[in-house]
Amino acid sequence: GMIVASAVPAIDVSATLGYSDGAQASLNTYNHQSGSGGAFWLYESTERGNTEYEYGVDPDTGFMDYSTISGISVTQCEVPLVSYEQSRDFKTPAEQDGVPKEDIFLGCYTIAPASSTHTGASAFFWYLLPQSHFLAAWSNILGYTSLPGNKFTYAEALQSPEVLATKSLANFKGVAEESLYDANNTDGTGLFPQGSNILTELHYDYDSYSPDDPYAEATSSCPSSSVINNLCREGSSSYNPCYNPKLGYPSTKENPSVNDAIGYLASLVVL
Repeated sequence: GMIVASAVPAIDVSATLGYSDGAQASLNTYNHQSGSGGAFWLYESTERGNTEYEYGVDPDTGFMDYSTISGISVTQCEVPLVSYEQSRDFKTPAEQDGVPKEDIFLGCYTIAPASSTHTGASAFFWYLLPQSHFLAAWSNILGYTSLPGNKFTYAEALQSPEVLATKSLANFKGVAEESLYDANNTDGTGLFPQGSNILTELHYDYDSYSPDDPYAEATSSCPSSSVINNLCREGSSSYNPCYNPKLGYPSTKENPSVNDAIGYLASLVVL
């Protein structure tokens, strides 16, 4: 009982950091989250909604009236991820046309949970806290069932959060019990498999902020629209580079399953 009670604040944080904030950021910005997904993983996509407004005209002046909106159009666009190597290679516009699609990712992925960053002495410290194991077990259940269409059974209790995150995304169902996730919607890109568990980062080319040649072409780590035809930001530069997976991601490490976490709790009782 004490373990459950002491873990409640962390559970509340996991529900906020692990899902809600990320879902909002995914729709409203051209960024990707650089931190971990919180107590459990975070669902993320390269797809965004690009909103354009049509303004009315003031009948008295004939000028645009920005206080009156006559129409709104929403189109889908992409904010791609690129490989670590491409993210360090800032290219001229002509060179951006040659970025291979196997160095680009489009689609859905999952941001790794905070527990994936615990290594060495940090991992041992968290192992000694019983609350962390209870939270790990609860987060697996919460993360897997946060998308409609998923039921947590004994089979899922044996699987790591990395496996559960990908499985949950693949089984995502709508109100008509139809799949809302198309793993083939990648525009031919293939940097890593759909639903992979990663951490992202953004690398800037600070040298290009003050180039020696003021007439030099702007460079970017992003592909051009000839490679990805529905980019959200055409002509991205060193000021707006593309995000990339951190080195080591997608990780081959698997964090504890629900059954593993229960076993760790039992081992602490013995100790």
